[in-house]
Amino acid sequence: MLLANHDSECVSPTIIGEWIVQTSGGLTATLRRLERRGWIERRPDPADGRGRLVALTAAGTVAHDTQFDDLLERYDRVFADVDSESGLVAVRDLMRGFEKLQGVASSAWWQHSAERNPVPTAKGRT
Repeated sequence: MLLANHDSECVSPTIIGEWIVQTSGGLTATLRRLERRGWIERRPDPADGRGRLVALTAAGTVAHDTQFDDLLERYDRVFADVDSESGLVAVRDLMRGFEKLQGVASSAWWQHSAERNPVPTAKGRT
């Protein structure tokens, strides 16, 4: 989600580790698995020749959007009488509350693909 919604095309592993609250060893293993699946690629850091940056691949974008759509469908079942926009607001509010309790920066700034490219549906959702 971080890579799909970040302003930059590439993100340092340190930022990713802070965002998902994972140790450097755990993050290395996670990034390795995502890279094997073809969802991310590691690129040289132009600001630091020794460093590497992480970028989402086209396949990673498809995987992110597919999983996010599935998550929204599950929320639709839970929030049956609540429109998607209100559901997303509720989820972001919950995330902000949990993150505040943990003392970490908010990650609730993400957007779903439908928010980036609104398309009206029969249910009135975009």
